[in-house]
Amino acid sequence: TFKAVLNMSPLQFVQKLRLEYAVKLLAMPEMSVTQISLHCGYSDHSAFSRQFKQFTGMSPTQFRQAYL
Repeated sequence: TFKAVLNMSPLQFVQKLRLEYAVKLLAMPEMSVTQISLHCGYSDHSAFSRQFKQFTGMSPTQFRQAYL
């Protein structure tokens, strides 16, 4: 039923929430990208960067530079 209602799996939903939170945190220049990835529940920085790029089309660093 979860997938039928939201058109995504529970795992995809959690990943989307984590990445949306990461977008907000990247606006804070006092936090490093590594700190943000850990804060969003990723134990592997490269996995975070890979998923973030799939989600936004930019790496976290590129996104931060464009945002700031």
